[in-house]
Parts: sequence; structure tokens; C-alpha cells
Amino acid sequence: MSTEIITFENLDSVLEKTAREIPFENLCIIENRTTDITKENLIDKIIKRNEGGLC
Repeated sequence: MSTEIITFENLDSVLEKTAREIPFENLCIIENRTTDITKENLIDKIIKRNEGGLC
């Protein structure tokens, strides 16, 4: 896993990389599988379950 320090100078690049790698999806909302938006829940959703981010 790569770590990159986010600064205002490279923010556009970081956001572009994020948009390319993490798609958005609404299936959890449609299926009523929502949780609080916390760091732990987002890690579980996006990294562990390989689901998309929230819209």
C-alpha cells in the first residue's frame, strides 16, 4: 500500500487517483444496508468487502 502526503499542490492528483480506483455505488442504500459514515465502516466497505464508495 502506497502512502502519499496530501497537500494543496497534489490534491488534484490524489482526487483523480481516488476517482479511478474507488467507484461510487448505491446498492447498499437500495438494499437498506447502511451504516454510519466512520473511518472503520468505510475501510470495511471499500477495502475489505471491495464495494464502491458512497455518493
